[in-house]
Amino acid sequence: MRFSLATVVVAALVGTGLAAPLARRSLVSDVGGLLGGITQGVVVDVVALETQLTSLLGPIVAKIEAVLPVTLAAKLVSLAQGVEGKVTATANVDNVVQIVGEALAMVAQGVDLNAVNAYLNAATGGQLASLQVALGITNLPQVLGLVQTTVQHTVQQ
Repeated sequence: MRFSLATVVVAALVGTGLAAPLARRSLVSDVGGLLGGITQGVVVDVVALETQLTSLLGPIVAKIEAVLPVTLAAKLVSLAQGVEGKVTATANVDNVVQIVGEALAMVAQGVDLNAVNAYLNAATGGQLASLQVALGITNLPQVLGLVQTTVQHTVQQ
């Protein structure tokens, strides 16, 4: 069987293009897998969880913790004790911690915050409208150093 140079180059480009989305999904899957079993009443080693979150999410953890009174791990675990009961009762969703963690992973990958908020809102049946609400950080875009895009209208005379 003979392959031309063009065929090899195209195959390499396609392989590279397919690998990138898999790497992106991997972080969301890894964080989701880490947080998937944290539900109301589950005992969690918050120190070990913090180490794992920092390993997976990198500098985003320190940025968030700079404005939280507790560690990110402790904040996520507290969602299982507080918000999750409300969301479970209202929207029949019992994996709020996992959903919020996946939303954080999306932000860490560079997904637009509006898209992340839409995911969070849909996944929690409208009970958590945004990552800012979930984490209790009103200025989350500034905390994370995210560029906000605004549309400016100019009036011509």
